[in-house]
Amino acid sequence: MSQNYPSAVYKNKLLLTNYLHSENLVPGNIIDANVEGDWLLYLYINKLDEETFYNMPEGLGELGEICWVEDRWNELMPKIADESRKHGWCVVQFYDDGWAVYTLSTFADWIKEVIEEDGSQYIKRVGAKFNITDDLGNSSVEECLFDNNDCFLVKFKEGDGRMIFATSDISDAMLDIVFNIRQVKGQMDFIGSKPGFKHIKYGVDATDENIAVLDEAIKNVDSTSAIGAPESVLGGFETVSDENIKVVIPIFDKSLSLFAGLTRLPISFYTGERTSGWGQEAEKTDLLKIDRKKNALLKRYEPIIKDIFFNHYQVTIENLEIKQDVTVQEVEENDDNK
Repeated sequence: MSQNYPSAVYKNKLLLTNYLHSENLVPGNIIDANVEGDWLLYLYINKLDEETFYNMPEGLGELGEICWVEDRWNELMPKIADESRKHGWCVVQFYDDGWAVYTLSTFADWIKEVIEEDGSQYIKRVGAKFNITDDLGNSSVEECLFDNNDCFLVKFKEGDGRMIFATSDISDAMLDIVFNIRQVKGQMDFIGSKPGFKHIKYGVDATDENIAVLDEAIKNVDSTSAIGAPESVLGGFETVSDENIKVVIPIFDKSLSLFAGLTRLPISFYTGERTSGWGQEAEKTDLLKIDRKKNALLKRYEPIIKDIFFNHYQVTIENLEIKQDVTVQEVEENDDNK
């Protein structure tokens, strides 16, 4: 058989075992690589944050809207959400000429202070240190202190009060499904790139010299060109198809449904098109689910937004809402009219 088949195909580096771990099990910045490289996590974290906070939420008030625009909160807030949802926390530092968001990738150490209270002592977290290096090789240590109105510690969710400081939005349950989908998709990609191979049948009179010539000529065989040889030397070609695709696709579809259910978003958010339902009613139902998720994400960050605006800008905010693309009433009316 010719050694030209199968040829090499691209394989996702995130299928390597060192990327198939959760944040708490491995050193380094594995979660960043997973979110950046995995299409489901990228959509769930980066794109959802961007779509949620790129447009100004309702309820900021006139002065709040000015602050939002001047300090580019349409860029800042997605960054805060990205980092805290990935790692559980981040630090926002305001400067005279802008802002920075620091997180695990550059974290060096916590700044601590011993507090005496009622005759006992305990350690308090009062700031954080980050190692900063630019593209020119310049490096420095940035110290951020939480006791001023220019620095804020953001947590996505409080930890367990013991060894876990803060909890991210990427649970082990989510990673379990994501890793399995990634492996199934990797198999789909391989089958799609090489759905089969050519089984070359050499004739009964084929010699080593004949086979060497045929192997070189076969490299140029495709749908528009062919080769000819005596039947006694070249018996023919036979296409051997990979039948595993029939098994893989249903598994992929089911796993994607499980991931959509876990994240409380419709499958259309991840695929870009509806996989079920008919017409505008189904589209509005999907949009409603996405709007609900966006608003839930805004409500998660509403306390920290209020805190920053009050302490840094001296602006009081009441309640924030995401401008919805579709309302519950519209969906219910469509259901009633069916």
